[in-house]
Amino acid sequence: MRRAVPEKGAPVRADGRPAEVDELAFAGDVDGDIPAPRSYAAWAAHLVYYLFALAEILIAFRVLLKLIAANQESGFTRFIYAVTGPLIAPFRNIVASPTARNGSTLEISSLLAIVVYLLGCWLLVRLVQLVLERPGGRSVAPPLEE
Repeated sequence: MRRAVPEKGAPVRADGRPAEVDELAFAGDVDGDIPAPRSYAAWAAHLVYYLFALAEILIAFRVLLKLIAANQESGFTRFIYAVTGPLIAPFRNIVASPTARNGSTLEISSLLAIVVYLLGCWLLVRLVQLVLERPGGRSVAPPLEE
């Protein structure tokens, strides 16, 4: 593993590392030992959370638009229905969606999709963390080149 070598005249810590190392934020530097690079598991978890949150927000917009009986000829409404259609397709017709006389619909299938995607997101993040993290809390990272 490559160690940081201080430049001439640069302030040095008691353990011989450059003082500027203290200013850098490293994930996993809990015990003050060798700073670990940012965790791949944390990066992957954030990506999964972001993608699932985006999908769930779009489905929530769909539920709201159906609930207020939004004009289906509107560009925004068509966009939301087109994007979320494939996401809720597996859940369609599982339960009947009640419809009011004014055309508003409570899409139970969309609400079910939100719950299932939330659980799926949590399970996927846990799986990513189990696969990418080493026992002891350090993430799997490629060795530094010398």
